[in-house]
Amino acid sequence: MEFSVVIPVYNSAAYICRTLDSVITCAGDKEYEVILVDDCSADMAELERVVSGYHCVRLVRKPKKTNAADSRNMGFEEAKSSMVFFLDADDSFLAGYVDRRMKMLQETGAALIFGDYISKAEGRTLRAGLPVYRDESIRDYLFVKGGDCRSSTLSVNKSLFQECRFDDQLDKHQDWGFVLKVYDAGERIVFDNEPGVLLHVYHAGRMSASFNLGASRLFIRKYLDEQKHINGFARKHWKSALVSREVEVMSFFFGLYRLENLISVDTARYFFYRIAGMYPFFIAASAMLKFFRRLKWR
Repeated sequence: MEFSVVIPVYNSAAYICRTLDSVITCAGDKEYEVILVDDCSADMAELERVVSGYHCVRLVRKPKKTNAADSRNMGFEEAKSSMVFFLDADDSFLAGYVDRRMKMLQETGAALIFGDYISKAEGRTLRAGLPVYRDESIRDYLFVKGGDCRSSTLSVNKSLFQECRFDDQLDKHQDWGFVLKVYDAGERIVFDNEPGVLLHVYHAGRMSASFNLGASRLFIRKYLDEQKHINGFARKHWKSALVSREVEVMSFFFGLYRLENLISVDTARYFFYRIAGMYPFFIAASAMLKFFRRLKWR
């Protein structure tokens, strides 16, 4: 078994074929397995029918519903290979991804690799264009330098892991929590600048599309101590809240922010979004941000 792919699924039967087919195409002639961990889906009969057509897929059924973090941990324990890839049920591998990542895991001695990705919505695509991570503080990378880490871009060397697992207390921000735990454990983390995964966004079933303020509070309490990182966490969310016209969510993230330097680009940004989120600018600012976001997509 050369590599394993762990995919948490929940009511995913309608689109899981696209995901599985991308893995098969990317795997080529390698020996591999795909572990689907189902979180008590309502479409289990259809999922079983779909999976029966794939010789490489194992379906693990959970006895009770929990969350995707718990599903990933179960799949990780089940994996027979030391090279483990994580993938969400609505995302796809891109050509060459598996070969490149396996080589990187072997040559760098990394316990964890994450990287850039491409998003697709309504037939249009956008490369994330993440800054390169260079063995720095992972908290600075994520919350000061504008970096990101998505679960579908994670690949790990299981033989190097000790107790690092996804935080099953988190219903959101699980990918950030995982990479922070790996960093705090002193494991080697490497960045892959070449996009290897296509993220399909904006359909109703994607769990990450919704805000979860309780999960955000828990994440901050467990993983962020310095105000600069809490400020960065807030910055990552208030623009999306404005686009979505979520007044309560905007108020929450503005409340997290503390001004550290009155004369800075960061402070100017804060006041701009704070004013844009107020009546009578709110609707116009939301529409304008939506328009400029769409211009980035190809």
